[in-house]
Amino acid sequence: MKFQRYTTKAYYVYYTPQLGRRKEGWIGGLGITEEESVQDAIKDCKKYKIPAERIQRFETKEFNLDLKDIT
Repeated sequence: MKFQRYTTKAYYVYYTPQLGRRKEGWIGGLGITEEESVQDAIKDCKKYKIPAERIQRFETKEFNLDLKDIT
């Protein structure tokens, strides 16, 4: 049995004036729909104290999750 899922990577860049350095990287999200995976990526940004308004772009991919691979 296969299930369709979406994974989203959010790329963020921001400058921390207190430390005088630039932070950048990827945060991932997972969901049943594209919108849900994007919201999960934004939620993870908040969890790691990354300002959501600093997200530059999202990259969403579709994949099939097969139950045979899990068991």
